[in-house]
Amino acid sequence: MPKVSVVLPCFNEVVNISNIVSVIRSIGWDKQICEIIIVDDGSTDGTRELLISMARKDDGINLVFPTERLGLAVSVYLGITKSRSEYVAVMDADGMHDPAYLPIMLSVLSQNVALVIGSRYVDGGRAHGAIYPRISLLMNLVIKKIMKSKVNDQLCGFFICRRSEIIKIDQIKFSGFGAYFISVIKYFERNRLGVFELPTLHRVRSGGLRKSRRFKMLVQYLALALRER
Repeated sequence: MPKVSVVLPCFNEVVNISNIVSVIRSIGWDKQICEIIIVDDGSTDGTRELLISMARKDDGINLVFPTERLGLAVSVYLGITKSRSEYVAVMDADGMHDPAYLPIMLSVLSQNVALVIGSRYVDGGRAHGAIYPRISLLMNLVIKKIMKSKVNDQLCGFFICRRSEIIKIDQIKFSGFGAYFISVIKYFERNRLGVFELPTLHRVRSGGLRKSRRFKMLVQYLALALRER
């Protein structure tokens, strides 16, 4: 059984997905160590066909094709339920999160650290971009204060933890992944499970089109934080 399951939610990522998988394999995480679970949420750009071709060459890739559109949060949850490993990592399939950080994140997990976050907003971490990273930083500070949390990056969505813990947090009630991740942090902190933020660089999308409406999402996440505090 693999030690780690990497969950990649995917929608119209034909430009990026094969490179992400190649990098995961290139860091030494072969199929004996790591299974890659890709949940394709109804792609129409040729991603599905590419994924099938990739899985034929690498039987450590587990493809999930829902029969209806799920959205990002539920796609991630579905991928987690399909995982078989002791540890689960979640990251974007658009190239913003660098798989090269994964071995370091895994090494930090211990009895005292149950959740490792690839953070933009601790010393040494940063995000490429001009305007949005500043707005995101401000929103993270506000949400951190509302939630009375010690975590600086409440919305990053790049993390690794034990499957036995993350499986307890149902994503179905959340409209977006950021909203879900706020609740993930809340769960780990309020159950006194150690959380560590590893400084990481979040890159700009390496190709393809952004699907989310950023400012609308930030408003939704703020509303969720006020409700969940």
